[in-house]
Amino acid sequence: MNTKQKEKQTLPDIAQTQQSPIKKTINKVGMSNIQCPILWPDNNQLQQVIATCSLQINLNDPAVKGIHMSRLYDILLKQTKTTPLTMDHLNQLLATTLLSHDTYSNQAFISLAFDYQMTQPSLTTSNYGYRYYPITLNASRSLKSFQCDLSFTITYS
Repeated sequence: MNTKQKEKQTLPDIAQTQQSPIKKTINKVGMSNIQCPILWPDNNQLQQVIATCSLQINLNDPAVKGIHMSRLYDILLKQTKTTPLTMDHLNQLLATTLLSHDTYSNQAFISLAFDYQMTQPSLTTSNYGYRYYPITLNASRSLKSFQCDLSFTITYS
């Protein structure tokens, strides 16, 4: 084979051309433990924190063999980098995620975990210190509903 013939040969796209022997739907598939910046609203200001994120969708078509994980990653980074994290924003992020795989998914899920930094004044002096409170947000969206749970830990010392 000469060089021109080698350049024209391409590898087959197995995901598109071969049938999977396993035919099942999947409840959640996606990316986990992604570090990404988020903007957390804090008393009319924004606190930028690094969150550990998971973004997933379901596969409701048993013939589909996989998803485009790079789409999930791109959506997550673009949507969290410049927009403050609110319930409306989470709902929109999940809606965008669903649209990116709309032919074979009807649910999207996100989990974000981060430490919220707060300045705490001393009880007896004018000094202050920093406290970090772990926060976890879990949200899901289907074609008809949006649900979000927030949990946090308040420590005392």
